This record gives sequence, C-alpha cells and structure tokens, in this order.
Amino acid sequence: MNAREEIGVSRSALARVTGVGVSTISGWERGENEPTVDRLWMVWERVARELAPNAEEVQIREETDRFMALVIPIPAQERDLADWRGIRGMLQPTLAGDLEISTMSLSNLERGVSPLQDSLVPRLAESLRLTEAEVRAAYSRARDRPLLI
Repeated sequence: MNAREEIGVSRSALARVTGVGVSTISGWERGENEPTVDRLWMVWERVARELAPNAEEVQIREETDRFMALVIPIPAQERDLADWRGIRGMLQPTLAGDLEISTMSLSNLERGVSPLQDSLVPRLAESLRLTEAEVRAAYSRARDRPLLI
C-alpha cells in the first residue's frame, strides 16, 4: 500500500488538490518516473493542509518534513547538506538563490569540495531550518566521506 492509499485519498482527489495530473501520480506510484523533491514536498504539503485545515503553518511544515524524511530515509546524524536540502523540498537552484550564490558553488559545498565560509553558515541554517552546528556537521560529513577509488 502506498502513502496515498494509506491516507485514503483517491488519485483524482490528489490530482485536484495538488494540480498534478492523475497520469503523473499513477506513474509515480508504478515507479515509471519520480517526482522532484520540490514537487513531492509541494504535493505532501497540500495533502497535509487538506487533512488538517486548521493546523498552524509550523505543524504543516513539520508534518511535511516528517513525510520527506520517510522518503529520504537517512538518519539525521548521517545527513549531509544535500540530504537536508532534499528533505526540505528544495532543488539546488532554489537554495542557491536563497543564499545568493551560484548553483555550482552550492554543489561544491554539498560535495565538500569548497570550504564552508563562516558567513554562509547562518544563512544555510535559516534556509534549511537547522542550527548552525547541524549545518557544520552536515558539511563535515560530505567533506570527510571516504574517497571512491
């Protein structure tokens, strides 16, 4: 049983609420294609709003983050910056724009290729909704991962 079926929502109802086509949703469920993280986050956020119309914004965000952590099943203590970006439903260009850096610069940070500038840490923490210590730890995991030979 998939997540849509578990919450008792039909494909057509999900399509109507999210603006995503029924055939697209069907393709996701059959594994023929995959949604981008930003699309998946948007779909789940809208579902969460429909299921709990009186919920506070922070509750919707937390529920959506919880769902995304199930989709990207990497324990928090093992996540790097790219993992956190995915859980927050952001594509590289979106986060790079928030940080006012190039997508290539963000890619290099996420891979641990470029040094993490102290001035960027608070902005990353705010955008990814992490503490500065969590940002530094996530960056270190990417930087310190074993070399592939």
